[in-house]
Amino acid sequence: MVDHPPPYELAEVLANARGEAAVLRRAGNEGQADYIERLCDAVKDAAEDYMRWLEEPDALLKSGWSERTLRRRFTELLECGLARWNDGRRQFRACGIPQRADTDAQRRRGARMVTR
Repeated sequence: MVDHPPPYELAEVLANARGEAAVLRRAGNEGQADYIERLCDAVKDAAEDYMRWLEEPDALLKSGWSERTLRRRFTELLECGLARWNDGRRQFRACGIPQRADTDAQRRRGARMVTR
């Protein structure tokens, strides 16, 4: 059986691409270097919630879940690559945690609609 290297993290892929852009720039290929850097910026912006890790308290605030529910979901999210252990602490990718509805903002919006 052949051991395959673990997949790269997206941040590593972007860092490597930026390194390639620097090499291209030094070789006088400004246009290609600029294109790679713009592409890296666009991917980073599009994948912001995937790349951002939340500590457990932040994940609790974002989701509105109870601590018990968040910990129960941790294993499932870990298996999907949306959670990890980091220095003995649970962390969650922001995209793996649902955004709690802002019920106060919804009430205010509803009240504005009624008064119109």
